[in-house]
Amino acid sequence: MFYHDLDVISWDSGAYGVEFDAGTTQVGNLRQWGVELELLYRKKPWRAMLSHGYTKLLDFKRNPDTNTVLTAQPYGYGDDLANWSNHVTKLVVGYDLNDQWRLDGSARVYWGYPGAEDFAQFVTDHQGPISIAPGYDDPYGPSVFFNLGLQYRATDHLTMRVDGYNLLGWFDDDLNKRLYGFNSYGDYRAQAPALSISLHYLLK
Repeated sequence: MFYHDLDVISWDSGAYGVEFDAGTTQVGNLRQWGVELELLYRKKPWRAMLSHGYTKLLDFKRNPDTNTVLTAQPYGYGDDLANWSNHVTKLVVGYDLNDQWRLDGSARVYWGYPGAEDFAQFVTDHQGPISIAPGYDDPYGPSVFFNLGLQYRATDHLTMRVDGYNLLGWFDDDLNKRLYGFNSYGDYRAQAPALSISLHYLLK
């Protein structure tokens, strides 16, 4: 369990809808708490780790004449961080097929971004023209990143691997999204699926 009481130095986005005078400054005081749980399992041929983290914004006191992109809470919109998921789950699993072959997999789940949706509504309400189409909520749902790898240990010195990253993006681009919310908080980018082949040789 953790508790943070922070004087925040961050991007000051200027006065919304008035003029743009941006820079980095101390924008206010942030208080948040959270908890992290982790389970480990090791018994040949298996290795596994499961963790879950929860983070909750308690309060953000904005300094006078500053603005923040960290949360819309000081503007009366929600009570969550704008760029982070309240719930994050991670799973890592390894399985030894035999003395030479090993299979590895990992998954990270960000269970939604309610704070980003709140900030998007704040920006839409205060920037004049509508920034985000009504009903558009694609950026705020869960993100899931799944990786899979296969390792072959040819000798004590030579190891070869094939790894796939962000594999779910081949089925649904939205699952691999990363939020980049400093413009309208309706933006996101999809992490591209990728494959890598590597060879490691250990010199004595």
